[in-house]
Amino acid sequence: MDLPDAAGKRTVSYRPTCGRFYRGIFHDQSAGRAMTRILVKFIIPLALSVAWIMSLNLHVATVDDLNADQSYKGYHIFLLGLLGPFTFQISAYANPVLFLAVIYVVWKWPDVKAARLMLAAVFIALCIISAIFWNRIPDSSGENFIKQLGPGYYLWMATMTSAFAWLLSLWVMVRRRRLRNG
Repeated sequence: MDLPDAAGKRTVSYRPTCGRFYRGIFHDQSAGRAMTRILVKFIIPLALSVAWIMSLNLHVATVDDLNADQSYKGYHIFLLGLLGPFTFQISAYANPVLFLAVIYVVWKWPDVKAARLMLAAVFIALCIISAIFWNRIPDSSGENFIKQLGPGYYLWMATMTSAFAWLLSLWVMVRRRRLRNG
């Protein structure tokens, strides 16, 4: 339905199905920004943290020890991770990087630095690559080769891969915002 303007011409159109209420809910940019803020600051970090804690409590690996097979849970591997550089397995250092990245993003979300996000994402990616080639666990009896990987390992890998994707998407968002704002 077209309505006449002040001069009597029919130039203004009115669509009752696309009223102000409809545009306010579905086409409001501030609502989209609020949802993005909630996702970035609360939901995704919470999901990553819960998955990471679950991976610490699950069975990670079974090694062929001297007399019998020995199983390790995630928290054992987490504590043994301090020896990672000595065995050329740096993947355990993805844990503190993930922890620090989550805290940094939650604390500073609107003003995060793109370089810090990319640095954390690259480091987590390198740790994931290192974890793919993980084949032995050091303990008091020496280097034990892994016979079988458990669900904790795969959950940890999924968590770290998700953290990498999350940090990379945040990096893209920050770069777009900086390019748009000049």
